[in-house]
Parts: sequence; C-alpha cells; structure tokens
Amino acid sequence: MSRTCSNYFDFEDAPETKSEPTGHHARLDAASSAPATLRLPETLSEAIMKPAPAIRPDEPASAPAPQDMMGSSLLNSRAARLESREAAPSTLAISNADTAHRESRATEADWRAAELEAGLFREFLRLTGEGHSLRSAARLLGRSPGTFSGNHSRLQRFLAAGVAALLPEPRETTAKLGDLSGRIEALRWFIPAARFFNLKCNTASGRGSVPEAIRRTLSLPALPFGWTTGLGQQLLATLNAQPSTLNLSELPICPPALRDEILARERAGQPLVPERIARQITINASVVAYTRNARDWDLNNNAAPASVRRFNSDQGRQRMQAGDWFGGDDATPGIAVCVPCGTADRPEVLTPCSTKYGVLLGRFQWLAFIDCGYDFALGFDYVVRPRGSYRAEDILHGMKTVVRSHGIPRQGFQFEGGTFNSHAVRHAIQALGCQHWRTHSPHQKTVEILFNKAWTRLAVQFPHADMGRFRGENADNCKLYEASKSGHQDPRRYFPTLAVVVQVFQEVLAEHNRTLLTSRNYGTWVPEEIWTQQTTAAPLRQLSAGMDWMFAPFSFERTVRGVLVGGKVPMFEDFSVPFDFTRPDLHLYDGAKVRCHFDPRDPQCTATLVLLDNCNGRKAGEVIGPARLVNETAGYLRLALGWAEDDAQAGRLARQKSAAFVRRESRAIGAGGRTLYTSSEQHDGLATTTKIERTAPRSAEHCSAPVSARLDTQTPDPIRQTQDLDAERRAENLRAIEQFEQRSRRDMLLT
Repeated sequence: MSRTCSNYFDFEDAPETKSEPTGHHARLDAASSAPATLRLPETLSEAIMKPAPAIRPDEPASAPAPQDMMGSSLLNSRAARLESREAAPSTLAISNADTAHRESRATEADWRAAELEAGLFREFLRLTGEGHSLRSAARLLGRSPGTFSGNHSRLQRFLAAGVAALLPEPRETTAKLGDLSGRIEALRWFIPAARFFNLKCNTASGRGSVPEAIRRTLSLPALPFGWTTGLGQQLLATLNAQPSTLNLSELPICPPALRDEILARERAGQPLVPERIARQITINASVVAYTRNARDWDLNNNAAPASVRRFNSDQGRQRMQAGDWFGGDDATPGIAVCVPCGTADRPEVLTPCSTKYGVLLGRFQWLAFIDCGYDFALGFDYVVRPRGSYRAEDILHGMKTVVRSHGIPRQGFQFEGGTFNSHAVRHAIQALGCQHWRTHSPHQKTVEILFNKAWTRLAVQFPHADMGRFRGENADNCKLYEASKSGHQDPRRYFPTLAVVVQVFQEVLAEHNRTLLTSRNYGTWVPEEIWTQQTTAAPLRQLSAGMDWMFAPFSFERTVRGVLVGGKVPMFEDFSVPFDFTRPDLHLYDGAKVRCHFDPRDPQCTATLVLLDNCNGRKAGEVIGPARLVNETAGYLRLALGWAEDDAQAGRLARQKSAAFVRRESRAIGAGGRTLYTSSEQHDGLATTTKIERTAPRSAEHCSAPVSARLDTQTPDPIRQTQDLDAERRAENLRAIEQFEQRSRRDMLLT
C-alpha cells in the first residue's frame, strides 16, 4: 500500500520545509493528489528494519532479491541495475568493481533506501529539464541545494553508476578471527533479529531495550513465552524468509559458544556487546513511534506546510477568502467555573457541592467558531453540563449563532470527526447548501491558535483556579478543586463565576480579532480589518426567515405511513418516548422517506418535514412544511407538566436532571469587538426552559438580503417558541443570579 499527499504543497509560499510554529499544516491523506508525491512503504519500520536475508551458519552469504514498495520485483541482477544508469553526463568516474563490492554487501533495506534516493534524483532531473534552476528544483523537492551540487555529490554518483552507486559503502572489518564484533556480523541474521526484538521492548517513550533484545536473540530458536505463531512468522519475514517457508522450525540457532561469550561479558560487568553492535541494534525513535501508534505518527509528521488555508475548487487550488469556510472545534479550559443551579435547599442538579452551596462546579466545554481564511473569531458557545460534555445540539446552536449573525459561508464548514461529524450536524450543513470539510488532524484547524491564546489569558487571569493544561500540573489547585466538588470547601471563595469567565472569553476573542497576525507563508494581516473589507465587497448569504428548523436539536429519517410519520426518541437514559407527527396533506406522501426536525423538549412540539424522495410532483430536498405532534404518552405528559414529583419517580427525575441539565452561553463577535448576538439558555433537564436573547442591530451594508428577511428581525412563531416562566418567577431568578455573582466577585476580591 502506498500513501500520497492529499493537499497541494504550497511551494510558492513555503521557501522552507520547517513547519510553521502555529501548526498551520494539512494532513497527508490518500484522498486527493498533489503535484509532489511522497510514497511510503506499507510500514515505515519495514523499510528501515528489513536487513539481510535469513542465512544459516553453514550457508554462504548472497545478495537478496529486493522487492520494491509496490510489491513488484526490483532489478534482479547486477547487470540489469547497471543497464539502468541515467543517460545524463557525469563528471565522476566509478569503477564496476566499486559498485560490485557495494552490491555484494547490500541488504534489502539498503536497496530500498537507494531506490528512494534514486527516485528523488530522477524527479530533480525532470524538474531541471523543464527549466527550473537548481535552487528552485531543490526547494520543490524539499531538499537543500547542496544535495544536488558538486562534482562528488550523491547525484553525480547516481549519474555515473546508477542505483548501485547509492548503496552504502561496506565497512571493512579489521577484526581478527576471534573478534566478537566480527563473529556477530558474520551471522547475517543476528542484528536483524535483535532489532526486531528491540521494537517489541517498551522500555521508554521512543526507545526499546538493547540488552533485552540481545538476550532474546541469544535464546533463539526459543521464542518468548506468550508469543503467537503470527509473531514468530513476522520475525521470519523480517529475516527475509520466503513466504512459503514461514515455518517456526526455520528459526536461526544461536551458536552456544557465542551465547556463552556474550553472557560472560555481562557477568564481568561489561556491556553485552561492543558499542559497534549496539549502535546497529538501536532503532530510530521515529520508527519506534510509528510501530507503536501509526495513526499518531501520521498525525504528527505527515503534513504539508502552508496548505491549510487553501482548498480545491473547479478553478484548481485556491487561497481561502474571508467568509469562504467557517471552522469550529471544542476544548476544555483549564479553569474550574461556578455555575448557579438553584439553591442549597432545592438544587437543580444533585451533587455534593450543589446541595451544600447551590452551585455546580466543573470544567465545561467551550465551542469556538472561526473564519478559516484569516482567523477572524466569529463567536462561541460555553456549554455547561453536569458531566462536562457537549452534544450535537450544542454544535447546532453555535452554528445558528454564527450564521444568523455573520451569514452563511460561501463554501462550507470545516469540522473534525466525533460529534462534529454527527448526522444532525451534516444534515444542517447540507440544508444550508454548504460543503462539509472533514478534517483529520489538529494541523488542519486554525482554531487551535485561538485556544492557545484563551488558555494563556485564563491562566494569568485566574491563577488560583487553573488546573493546568497537562495531567499533574498545579497540584495544589487540583486538590482544592476535588475538595470543593466533594463539598468540603466553598468553591465560591476560590473559583470564578460563569459570568466572569464568559466575559473573559469575549475579551480574548475581541483582542484576537484586532491583533496583527504574522505568517511565514501568508504575510501579515489584522483579522478584523480583512474580514470587514472582504465581506463588504462580497457579502455573505443571510439565513432566510423561518429557516431555523435546520438547527433543531433532534432529527430522524422515517417513512410516511398513511397520515403519520414518527418514531421513538430517547428522552431519558433508560426510557424512550414515541413521537408521531401529522399534517392534513401527509397522506399524499405515503411511502415516501422524510426527515423530521424538531425540539422534543418543546411542550408545543412541531416538526419540519423535509422530503428525501421524489414524490407527489416534488423533488427530494424540498420542505413539505410543519407537522404537529399527535402522540403524547401519559408519562411524558406527567414529566412535561411537572406532575411526576412523587416518590416513585424521584430517582428517575434526579438521574434525568443530572443527565440533561444544560446552561449555555452564546456570543457572536463582530468588528470592533461588538457583541452582535447574546443568548443565555438554561434547561433543568425536565420541562422548564429559560432563554434570554439579545441581538445588536447591524448595518445593512454587510447583508446580501434585506434586513427584514433575517432571523434576528423576524417575529418568532408562537407555535415554535419555547414556553418561558411567568414574568415574576423569571425576574426573581435573574435577581438571584445577579446577587450571587456580585457576592462571588466580592468574596474573590476579599480572598
């Protein structure tokens, strides 16, 4: 199998191959092509580790028949390799005896490395033949010009004698017959076997154990207890045994005299083998990392600098403009936060801390959204859930905040996997008429820059509440945090409140937007200025009135049966509720597949039906219209109306509150640090939802559609509007929250 670059190398803007400190890289993936292709073997360790063939002590040594990385045979004889010499002139004369001497001692790994280097030189000759200068061609290949210049360079050796001239020069041993290093090297299988065992030793990060690998090699043909037949066959394959002879009886036998001599060195307090042999057994840390976790190695190393701000289009590879792509990601700040959740006598979430102090303490999720082209921070959602998690509905809420405040991106959204790749999120992106760019590595997400700035600011702002960015940091703060969660300490004395942290987040985003950014590949810019300039010249599409159903927290695909469509919704951790919807003309779509978008917590639940099949003269993707809920079970009615607070349901209610309670603070940031949209929403996990929204007026010059057609100016539909608490109770809650936050600020200042 081969791997190829998925992103174009930005050679015009990347004069160096060193990665940019800000992490602006793109992952090497096999999904798309690139002008420069890097092919790796099936396993990296195989290319570097595969040494000499398996030769018994009584058999003569011979050069192996190497295999290329695609499985086809390489040039199978010395004569054929010599015929492959390039026709280009060379100023270096190399004798046939020299190449023959190199071939006689070359291993399979040596041939593989020589073929890779020869491919590099062939590409260099092709580029120079097309008119590139030496410096330009070297830069395109990611190498120093010195690699290809000079009368005695490796390129001149290749031009003079072909691939064989690139083989390493054999090290002539001057050891006498009884020398230990010479006798170990005479056993062509010893060092490859020891390297294989070294890979299996997990002594430390990035390295194995050379002594343990030597001991295991001395024990051959006996394998370690617990090894499977497959591992033994892997060892035979490493020793270049033929596939038809992968029999464990063919394992090499360590000579008893050699074993006794090496063990005698250990008893005498000396290293098991000389330094020369130990260096050959030692394996590069990168190979060890790849063998232990190929995915992490791939994420950390396979990257194309300066390609993160470019995307594929019909016109080819293009530089992102402001408003082309919106990106988002989640992060857990290192700051613990106090969130009001009722009173100590009647907490909304049952935890040791909330029952004693009336606050929920935790480290909650921050969902940030950014313009991928120029890093303009669009807004964020701070999601407070008792378990410190977030759901697809939280992502949809953040997308709605950004889209209704700034507009719909011209191209689409750049999201990672996991919850950001859920069906609900992908359906919302599709309904907006946008593309979904699935990222696979942190190097592909510029939002990571924003996280670094936010964590730095929070750590300085609240040093007494910072848990650190890595496990085990700030031990005293961590102990205080655990004690407060257990109810042994009053968290309001040590940890900031939700309002204070949200204000810091707003300031961090506003400061980031007006700060000059510098990139080695893209120059300098101020995000706020270039966002305003480019979105004014090419305004973004605005969300039409009545289209907020795209961001409904729940959706499913079902087939219409008669005049009903519906299914079960997991409203509780151990209990699902049937939801059935109907509308007067639904019988016309009997048998058609539709997608229902709705909010199951809305007491007046209404679903928007989207047609997924061509039916009744309408095409797939069209909106059929709203449908009302007609099936409500007695249990759901009791919970929705607050009638189920009897002893029999007390345990279920407590679990549901802990699982579904959410406090969500949303902000959309505009030019000049203005807050375009503010939303504070709290759901108690059962039937009570309180939401306060505020939208700042925006000038019409940034809108591609009339302002009256946008969501933030329309009159809410009373059927879809969330039922609020009565005015008196809502005002009382707001006063209580404000008093608590003021008292907490005062307590923090006193401490």
